[in-house]
Amino acid sequence: MAERRKISILVLGGSTHGNRGDLAMQEGIVWSLQQYLPEARILFYAFNPEETEAVLRVKAELSPALTLSTAWNRETPRSTWQRLRAIGRAAVFWAQVLVHRWTGWRMTRQESRRKFFHELASAAAVIVPGSGAMNSYWWHDWFYPQAFCVVAARLRGVPVILTSQGIGPVFAHALDRWVARRMFRNASMLGVRDAEQSFRILKDLGALQARCVHSGDDAILMPMQSSAAVQAFAHEGLIAVNFRDSSTYQKGFPKPALPNFARALEIILQQDDRAHMLFVPISYNAQDDDRKPARGVCSLLDEKSQPRVSVVEEQMHAQELRALIAAALCGMGISYHFLLFCLSSNVPALGLFANAYYEHKTTGLFQLYGIEEWLVDIRQGVDAESLAEKFARLQAARGEITAHLHRRNAELRGREEAFRNQMIGLISAENRSRQSGC
Repeated sequence: MAERRKISILVLGGSTHGNRGDLAMQEGIVWSLQQYLPEARILFYAFNPEETEAVLRVKAELSPALTLSTAWNRETPRSTWQRLRAIGRAAVFWAQVLVHRWTGWRMTRQESRRKFFHELASAAAVIVPGSGAMNSYWWHDWFYPQAFCVVAARLRGVPVILTSQGIGPVFAHALDRWVARRMFRNASMLGVRDAEQSFRILKDLGALQARCVHSGDDAILMPMQSSAAVQAFAHEGLIAVNFRDSSTYQKGFPKPALPNFARALEIILQQDDRAHMLFVPISYNAQDDDRKPARGVCSLLDEKSQPRVSVVEEQMHAQELRALIAAALCGMGISYHFLLFCLSSNVPALGLFANAYYEHKTTGLFQLYGIEEWLVDIRQGVDAESLAEKFARLQAARGEITAHLHRRNAELRGREEAFRNQMIGLISAENRSRQSGC
């Protein structure tokens, strides 16, 4: 009987992979639930459950979302037919959920679905952790499958909580907008990480409700963690840098301008004798390993600059990367989570974006912090002199910006704590309701 009364929470995650920002969001929501509800049973649905169990140290199962994903090919991003087929699969999935709810019959041979239906019957909540994939770019393997699972949970009568979401860029296809409305209107709570940026898109979709609130980013829930590896990079004039090649994300995204970026770093180093630049990777994935462009930039530096620029080659946990970034005087980079780790640690930073995807993410983050003037558009390439000049102005204003970030982070922490308390209250109330109905 005691086991039956235990709060059951299902987390609809994705893959445990080499992007430390994405991984930190998954780690953060699990850690937070364990802190607030230590007695809860957490079941994490993942695309790679064995690895997820080892990394997150939580029970994991194969996600039913995998049975709803669409294989990618060059035509996938624009294909209406593939979208319609995906929605057709979802309709069957939803019918199976309703049949199971009314009759107890699991009308499918797919094991991941059968287990999911069984767990939904006793779950107090389904949580969809953070991502930057709620958009048309990733409709086929993330946005649609997760949306279909959200609707399924609501059909089963289970509350759904989305947290730490970055919504958009704007949904480009009519069917994407239809699916988005289904998903967001079915959320019992919808927590976004960039406030007004996501709220504008939700309003345009007709899905902005009172339950849509700022949740913050779950990647910064866990405390920072220093280590010998972090201490080894300590430097009095440390400047944290991140440069990402995201050209493989979508057709038409440009390759980064490494020579011009290298020249900008040389100018910055010439202007500041104390400075030491450190490339801090956030992604170790083969597709967008941040160390690759970092090495490319370093190979292009002049002999005088090379000894003053380093790359963190060793793979670190997100909590270590945050501690490393927090020790920097200033930062400059492309990765969303690199910039989040800077700003949430009161480290002034320039936010660079080279395509529409990162323009949306980075603009939302800098608007949240009220520092849009420190955005840099490099879609047409890097102007070395202009970038170095803007970074010099950032350094000159460091004290003022740092004080502003201190105040803003205090405000955001209050809002984020309120979201978590509301989330825990909803889960606890649902669990009490289910127990009283047993």
